[in-house]
Amino acid sequence: MKFKYNSFGLIILMIIVFIREGIDPLINFSYNILITVSFLFVAMNQVAVGLIGDSIITLLFKSIITFFIIDVVFEIFNFPSGKMGDFFGKIMFWIFEIPITFILNIIGRMIFR
Repeated sequence: MKFKYNSFGLIILMIIVFIREGIDPLINFSYNILITVSFLFVAMNQVAVGLIGDSIITLLFKSIITFFIIDVVFEIFNFPSGKMGDFFGKIMFWIFEIPITFILNIIGRMIFR
């Protein structure tokens, strides 16, 4: 609920800037907000890489992508459920997690330079 009020306030502020000053200050204001947000993402990524060793992109999407790939492989090869499926799932999770983590860390380094 708070996000709606903050977004609404930002839109109202941008409308007021546009009415009072014109389009150029509005473009500068939008550009400064974009620069600030991108700086915050870069700083959060640096903290995550320093503490954990993985980028923000990796932390957010590693499990989702890995579980999706494992589900597809389980459906294609019709692995059994139960203890055997649990065993194969854990093995496949570690097999697929390493390259996915590597690729997502590379993508994170390219985005958050």
